[in-house]
Amino acid sequence: MPVAIITGASKGLGRALGAALARRGWDLVLDARTAPVLVETAQVLAGLGTRVEALPGDVTDAAHRADLVAAARKLGGLDLLVHNASALGAEPLVRLESLALDGLRRALEVNAVAALGLVQEALPLLRASAAGTVIAVSSDAAAEAYETWGGYGASKAALGAGPSGGGARRGGAGAAGVGGRSRGHGDGPVRGGRTGRRRCAAGAGKRGARVPAAAGRASGERSLRCAVPAGGTVSTALRIPQELSARVPAEQRGPGRDRDSVRLLVSRGTEVMHRAFTELPRLLRAGDLLVVNTSPTLAAAVDGLIGHTRVVVHFSTRGDDGRWAVELRDPDGEGTTRARAGGPAGTEVSLPEGIRLVLEEPLSGRSGRLWWARVSHADVSGLLGGHGRPIRYSYTDRDQPLSAYQTVFALPSPDGAGSAEMPSAARPFTARMVAELVSRGVQFAPVTLHTGVASAEAHEPPYPERFAVPETSAWLINAVKANQARREALPWKGGGGGRVGGRVIAVGTTAVRAVESAVGVGGVVRAREGWTDLVVTPERGVRVVDGLLTGLHEPEASHLLMLEAVAGREAIERGYEQALAGRYLWHEFGDTHLILRRRNPLTQCIAPATRG
Repeated sequence: MPVAIITGASKGLGRALGAALARRGWDLVLDARTAPVLVETAQVLAGLGTRVEALPGDVTDAAHRADLVAAARKLGGLDLLVHNASALGAEPLVRLESLALDGLRRALEVNAVAALGLVQEALPLLRASAAGTVIAVSSDAAAEAYETWGGYGASKAALGAGPSGGGARRGGAGAAGVGGRSRGHGDGPVRGGRTGRRRCAAGAGKRGARVPAAAGRASGERSLRCAVPAGGTVSTALRIPQELSARVPAEQRGPGRDRDSVRLLVSRGTEVMHRAFTELPRLLRAGDLLVVNTSPTLAAAVDGLIGHTRVVVHFSTRGDDGRWAVELRDPDGEGTTRARAGGPAGTEVSLPEGIRLVLEEPLSGRSGRLWWARVSHADVSGLLGGHGRPIRYSYTDRDQPLSAYQTVFALPSPDGAGSAEMPSAARPFTARMVAELVSRGVQFAPVTLHTGVASAEAHEPPYPERFAVPETSAWLINAVKANQARREALPWKGGGGGRVGGRVIAVGTTAVRAVESAVGVGGVVRAREGWTDLVVTPERGVRVVDGLLTGLHEPEASHLLMLEAVAGREAIERGYEQALAGRYLWHEFGDTHLILRRRNPLTQCIAPATRG
């Protein structure tokens, strides 16, 4: 297994990166100054099935750095070194004229000197690795002047000239500097203009990947996108600003509001427009086809006991053999839950009405989060209907009725199956809007994909999910694609063709996954049902959809890769920057994003909205 050392790993970016690597089979050596928090993080990551060594200490201590490298050697070597530990030099931040020199020394020691010292200590192991890599997390405060951030910026500039400055590459070891706006320890103005991007060279001979900086007034957000050797693409980010989480449904945020009272960001390539969701019928055209997911949302969270310990069971997916994929979580005392280690096999959970649930085996070797479990009562849908509630995450204010999590397209399944979490991209649609779209000549193609749990703490690729593309929907999609091909074969003569419709636009990433799973030879969609483990990536591309209407969620690997497959990385980076700068609301009750591919002039994405 590949091995990584991550400093500053107890929370935030370091913890998120550790989780992403653990789910890809990496063994970890973790460092942080605060022992209790680091130990808790190590326990959570070890629960994902990887080996974790947690060593509390100060990276400025040479003996501690030697211990970190020794721990990696014990695990088998070292393939990746991430220097994420940092110090501000003064808290609260002050202008340089007031900065104590001891504070500047401390920032330089932690952010630059210790980073170089750890690289020097680890260099023999890195050179012994086929793709030894160093990633030093920096900040655009190193390149731009932000008031009160001068000492911190100077230390990060020194970091850029040190282990991430390009001179460290020799033999099998590569170096990378990762830049991004950093506001982790205090409020500071985020200025417009340049985005503080750097190139990220990750691994010997690997092509660098762009690192987008978050825009807007961020409080503790840095974005990292970097190709990590032997681990595929890591796409992870710290949580969005807390105030940008949609805490309640749109219709509860003021009088006279409805589900469609949300904003709509429209991306056409790197061009971005800000609209209201109620304008969607004027942004689409006669002949456009919306692919919608009809899966109903289940009341998938049920209280239980392991002995005398309270737990919450999240029912994710029903298997063909009658077992359920479940996630066990700890109640946090505030009506939501937090992650807990999965397993072990044989764990028994007592549920209401004397029903017992027994864990049998992990759902996959990638993670110990979800387990196949046997339920003593055959009627799980009755259990959920009588004792379940919708899965709720900590960014929401309060429990909501199940109706708040159902979309207008949801249809009951004959076998009681459904989604553990709402296919939320369709939530803003109302019956009134559907009627208006139909009256304007927009068509709908229903598909079904029952989504499993996607806990905010986990960013692993999606697990296999049940889906169905009915024959009528396959016919509609193929008809639109055939019309596209005929139009594109005609010579372009200008005129009014710019308003010609005929695009396949998926409502939600679940609809993309379902349709792309049903594509056969020649790009023809077939009626299909069963299980799909498809992960849509830019390398695979999309064969059917021309656009995607989706919500704004914390970027996770599979989600961003799918968006990039539809529109390209530059378009997605630009859209997310504008969403943050524009203070859009995130998550299932938040605002929406219409992403459209650039096409030739006859079928390009949208014309300017017209008003009646």
